[in-house]
Amino acid sequence: MELIEELIRGSINGDEASQRALFKRYRELVLRITYRQLGQSEDLDEAVQEIFIQMFRSLPKFKGGSKFETWVYRIGLNVCTDVIRRKMKKRRLMIDPTAADRIKDFADKGPDALDEIISGENQREIYDALNTLDKSKRAVIILHDVEDKPIEEISAITGVPPGTVKSRLFYARKMLKSALASSKLTESYCEHA
Repeated sequence: MELIEELIRGSINGDEASQRALFKRYRELVLRITYRQLGQSEDLDEAVQEIFIQMFRSLPKFKGGSKFETWVYRIGLNVCTDVIRRKMKKRRLMIDPTAADRIKDFADKGPDALDEIISGENQREIYDALNTLDKSKRAVIILHDVEDKPIEEISAITGVPPGTVKSRLFYARKMLKSALASSKLTESYCEHA
């Protein structure tokens, strides 16, 4: 943590080497957050750039009350939420009329199956199903079932109590199962669960 604190101080003071080092250290994390929140999206590169811009602008506000990684996660989730919100406003009239018909039951089957499916050939369908979830449930299921973050860390990232995280995770899994019910993915998911 000492190295991170030095890099943060250096970045705040305008040291380009510190800024580059912070960028290199957190680039993969930011890419992962963005990809898992937005999927294969035309907004991906812009969101990654916006996360780093906000991170560097907000460095003086980082007080060390949480891990730096947790703080970066929160910035990433907020930026991705804004991107999704803007995209939804643009597409409000273009919503798939069959989406509601595809929604049916996925209760709590566990992270391994979801991770296998997401890393497989059906990524687009999984991300479409994840995008049917509201932002709080989507963030929790991705952080827990895909990123393998513990409940306590998700609580710190999202700013909600651990009990709320557990509740959102339960309902997110149930809603995701519902969204996947009419596809072959439900069978695949159930086989791996």
